[in-house]
Amino acid sequence: MSNLDEDGASPSVPGEMSSEIRTSETTQDISPPPSYTETTNFTITSEQNSETRISNGYEQPLESNVVSTANENIQEGALTTTLRTDSDNVRPSRGLWPYDSCVIFACFSCVVGIYNISRFAVLVHVYKACFFVEFIILSCVFGFPFLYLQMALGQYIGSGLTDMWYITPAFKGVGLAMLYLYVLLGVYTSVPISWLFLYFKDSFITTRDTYKWGQCNPKFGLRSCLESRNLSTDAYLGWSVPNYFHGRILGRRPGAHHHREEFNFEITFNLAVIWLLVFIILSRGIRLYGKLTYVIVVVPLSSLLIMSVRMMEVWGNALTELFDVQWKTVLIDSSSWFLAAREVFLTWVLYGGVVLQLCSHNKATSNITRNMAIVGIGGTLTLILSSFFSVCIMKSISARNMTYVPSSYEIEQTIKCLQPSSCSSISGMNSTPINLVIGEKFPSSSGLSVTSGYQVLRLATEIFPSALAVQGVNVISSFWPICFYFMMIIFGLAQITVIWITVVESIIAIKPNILLGWQTVITLTSCTAGFLLGLPMTSTIGIFVLYFMDFCVGSLWWISILYMVMLIAILFIRGRPYGTDQLVTVIARSQSNQIWLLPILTFQWNVVLPVSFMVLSISFLQSGNSSSMWADYAEEYPFWAPWVKKLSMLIQVLPLISVVGVAIFQGFLYLKPSSTQAFHERIQSLCFPAFASANITSGVIGDGANRTSTIGVINTAYEEDPPPKYTPPPSYSSATARMMVHFLNRRHSVMDLATGQSTSLADSPNIASVELVSYEPQPENSVSVVPKCN
Repeated sequence: MSNLDEDGASPSVPGEMSSEIRTSETTQDISPPPSYTETTNFTITSEQNSETRISNGYEQPLESNVVSTANENIQEGALTTTLRTDSDNVRPSRGLWPYDSCVIFACFSCVVGIYNISRFAVLVHVYKACFFVEFIILSCVFGFPFLYLQMALGQYIGSGLTDMWYITPAFKGVGLAMLYLYVLLGVYTSVPISWLFLYFKDSFITTRDTYKWGQCNPKFGLRSCLESRNLSTDAYLGWSVPNYFHGRILGRRPGAHHHREEFNFEITFNLAVIWLLVFIILSRGIRLYGKLTYVIVVVPLSSLLIMSVRMMEVWGNALTELFDVQWKTVLIDSSSWFLAAREVFLTWVLYGGVVLQLCSHNKATSNITRNMAIVGIGGTLTLILSSFFSVCIMKSISARNMTYVPSSYEIEQTIKCLQPSSCSSISGMNSTPINLVIGEKFPSSSGLSVTSGYQVLRLATEIFPSALAVQGVNVISSFWPICFYFMMIIFGLAQITVIWITVVESIIAIKPNILLGWQTVITLTSCTAGFLLGLPMTSTIGIFVLYFMDFCVGSLWWISILYMVMLIAILFIRGRPYGTDQLVTVIARSQSNQIWLLPILTFQWNVVLPVSFMVLSISFLQSGNSSSMWADYAEEYPFWAPWVKKLSMLIQVLPLISVVGVAIFQGFLYLKPSSTQAFHERIQSLCFPAFASANITSGVIGDGANRTSTIGVINTAYEEDPPPKYTPPPSYSSATARMMVHFLNRRHSVMDLATGQSTSLADSPNIASVELVSYEPQPENSVSVVPKCN
């Protein structure tokens, strides 16, 4: 089957070879027969030669489109095949990144977005600098190792979420479940970005004006705002800021049980603009997006750095208060470690499948360790910098004798977000938060079932607008909110884009031979579908839908199970050639580095990660977040119908059911009775099939000039023909018999020459003379041919 690249042209043939050479990994270690000291000549037919393939030094049947052509060199009495090929040409037909550093910026925009910036800032305000320590420790335990594994897998396999499972067909449902997850994330996380456009537009004011969120909006919460303003104090700002958000942004009307759906035209239009920009960025494939990654990462990072420096110049003394904390009390608090574990999972693990998809476009020579270090360290520093910015903003609020209070969105009485410092003892910050994906919950200590303590993007919708309203435009110039909301919009757009490119490529990979030529149409259709699915969240009940979706995804227990199944399927069930030893070869190309890196990563990937995900899934499931919702909370919550609890259970369990269902379906296809395959061979084809791999060696193993370049495997998901059956290698007795037969044939030929007769088999038609190679121990990545004997 001929595959088309992103421009519609056929992919080039690797290097200068006229045909593609593939080697096959067997499912067991096969030791070559003992070596012999004598080299003899024997002959095979050319027809037989065209029907053999190179595999671990043994011959196997070739597929019709595979030809065993190579530069054959005889070294130390052994016939070795050195494959000189351009390793980049065996990457997926989707294409490569235009520059090596593109993947760094793409992965960075994936793991760092507006939501974890907001969550991290709020959690640092609650737990101070102790949260830094907990976050970094848990990131080193399971966050960074998992990100490292996903980068290595993506580059080694060269395939994405859905097409990588040709390595173990029984687990194709995991790829579909991950696609389901990222469709949900892409749809509902795009809506809050459309809110920021209004904040950005209303930030363009002069020094004579006041911010609109510092005025009472004639909609949701107007009465409380006006009553508080008549008291001639700044307390009314605690009502005006949420009054702007719920009235101006969400378009809500007074009434605790208001469920009439009315679309906000401005928010709907902004959402359409977001999806249009996503389509434009992805319309030309990975090459255009790769070039734009520099802009959509460098620009918001520069804005964040400039704003943080400016705010620290004015309210930098807040940083000393950040480190003035009772370290022992916080560090022995289990709730802080649990929240740090959730934050590590949401930052480094949640988008792990996206990182794998992005790294599948890497060149084979891409430095995974460098990429991982830049993304991990850069992402952590960015989150810490954003928390410094948030702490300074909180200080600007307290400088005016005001205190931030976490609000709850349900009714007018619970939306207040500021109060005088004299009432700080009853601040909601004293309660234990629950960090979801796009928002946080601060459960009410009063036990009222009517409130959830939930709010989306607190940093952008409550904390920063409160500081602007309290300080005024004369203290905080309108230039800074313009920079802030522009930064947040670009960060959010970058994350939505990187999620959706994974969705588009995963859809194409289901039937690449049909859908690859329709990439632009599929991108347009999927972006349109994302916009239409997000429309209900732009209405007056949109905040209720967002909370429901955020709970379903933010419970995290089912996502943790998916990743645990993924690890077990690849590292344990599939195993070689995708085990830790092969991945370490890709990561550390020098043998000296492999020696110390292999045991560390083996322990991290094969022990720590599966155990961590199992413990996290149990902890997430048993946390008050999910148990209260499934048990009593949904039934008592007056804003959700009783069937919502069942719907939330279905949304979370559906991907796990799909994994089991696809496994059963694949088992039915592979394990049905067959006259050509034994039962153990069908099991092997289902769980760990033998297929064509491309462990192409550009030299010999070693350091310096003698160095191996392993480029991973060829994506057989882009081939119509099934992998060839496994053929067992010749036994020791067979090899000995061959040598004896050739010895007798040669002796017979010598006797014929002595009598003056010529009866050489080489005179027969379709016969090619080939030098027989004695069995010698071969290098690890070398490929040798053992022809057949007639």
